[in-house]
Parts: sequence; structure tokens; C-alpha cells
Amino acid sequence: RAHANIWTFIRCIASEESRFQHFLIQLETGAQRRAKTNATNAIQKRVDPLNERYEKQEIDAENLLYGLALLVAKK
Repeated sequence: RAHANIWTFIRCIASEESRFQHFLIQLETGAQRRAKTNATNAIQKRVDPLNERYEKQEIDAENLLYGLALLVAKK
């Protein structure tokens, strides 16, 4: 399959959008948030530095996406 990492990344983005919509509905209906799992916290600790470096313009969008794709591929 050509460019498997890209398709994995696209599925991840689509899944994240679905989760966000679900979360938004929960907020609007007053539901309580679930506690973050250790796995979620571990991934977030890897994503945050990438976002910070991008916001400080230390890396460009291509390198940000590459770093995020590597995180998805490791999962």
C-alpha cells in the first residue's frame, strides 16, 4: 500500500475529529469528562513539545506533521 503512514495519519485526524464532536456534545449536555489514561498522557507529553516548537517557529509545518506522523506510527 502506497504511503501507509499518510493514510494512518489521515485516519487518526478523522478519528480525532469524531472524538472532538462527541466531546462537544457531552459538554453541551453537562456530562462529566473522563480522566486521562496513562497512555493518553504519554502521547500528549510527546505532542506538546512539537506544538511549542512549531508555535515558536523553530520547526515548520512539514516537520511538525512529520513528527506527529512518527508518533502515530509508533502507536
